[in-house]
Order: sequence, then C-alpha cells, then structure tokens
Amino acid sequence: MHPVSVEPLDLQIYLESVLEPDDELLQRLVRDTYAHTVHPRMLGGPVLASLLRVLTALCPPRRILEIGTFTGYTTIQLARAARNAEIWTCEPVEAHASIAARYLEEAGIAERVHLALATAQELIPSLADPFDLVFLDGDKADYPEYLSLVRPLLSVGALLVADNTLWGGKVANPAVNDARTEALRAFNSLLANDPEFTTSILPVRDGITLAVRC
Repeated sequence: MHPVSVEPLDLQIYLESVLEPDDELLQRLVRDTYAHTVHPRMLGGPVLASLLRVLTALCPPRRILEIGTFTGYTTIQLARAARNAEIWTCEPVEAHASIAARYLEEAGIAERVHLALATAQELIPSLADPFDLVFLDGDKADYPEYLSLVRPLLSVGALLVADNTLWGGKVANPAVNDARTEALRAFNSLLANDPEFTTSILPVRDGITLAVRC
C-alpha cells in the first residue's frame, strides 16, 4: 500500500469534488478493486486522471507505455484521453491483470491496449519502437531501474510521468531509509540532474514527477 497523499485530506476531497468524476464503469472498477485486492489504494483517481488528460491534450501521444497496470483504472483513463494511441501496459499479478482485462474489454478499448502479464523487466526488452508517453506506477523500489530501461525508448520530446515520487513526504525525511524511499530519492535525483531531461516534481496526491526528454 502506498503512503497517504501529501495533500491535506480536505484539499484532496475538494479537488475530487470539482474535477470530472468517475463514470459508472470506473466506479464499478474501483468497487471491484476494493473488494478483491489487498492494496486497493494503489488505484489512481480523478486528480491523477485530470492531469493525464491535460498532458495528453497538450501533446497527443500515439504510443504509450504504462508500467504497473494494477486493475486498469489509469489504463482506461489514458486510452480515453488519447483516443488515437496504442498502449502497452504490464502487470505481474494475475488477479490484478484479470480484473484489468475485463474492464478494458467492457470499456471498448481492448483492441488498442496490449496488456502483458509480466514485470517491466520482462516486457521492456521486447519493445523496440519509441514511445511518446511513459507512465511509471510499478514497484517503487524499481524506479531507478525503470528509468534505465525506458530511456532508450523515449524519443526527443517524449514525456515521462512517474507517480508516488514524494511517497507521503517520506523522501524529505532523512530518518526514513527503507528500500522504496531510498529508491525514490535516487530516481528523483537521477532525473533532476540528468541533462537529457527537463524535470519537475508536483506535490499532487503522493507526488508526480514530469520529465521531458530533451
């Protein structure tokens, strides 16, 4: 389970009240996720979805790579926002991928989404063509490795979006040194100091890193 949002709870509630709400299909997906998974709070939500819609509107992608499908909430949001894009997404937990596959089909986007029952480390070496948008939301301990893996697939001008990069504020607390927190610190530092990326970190939800390949 990921840590709580770095935003105050009342602000999070306010944001969700004014932004576009989930439709009936996504509401059912959320309920199924809470009923049938151990860590349902790994779901995205309306705040993240609204940001992804803005980003895809600014620079419409044709090829999207998502690391960490979970039950498909963000996958559906990306596919709806980028209607001309193909999406490659991976999820190593079969129970999660099964829920995602069912809702991708029901959402009418399964033909554009290549869902792999695999880790990022298993999927990415099989991909050759560059991507316009890469969304990282897999195991936080692997974020630095994900960056190394996806770098060759990011063309100039491509956008990298990484979720949970402030980790409930833990990255700013020097007393916290567990593996995931240390990995996220390393990931943030790698991107911020890489001359091939223009990077920003937004204190939205649990922290969202945006980086453009220069």
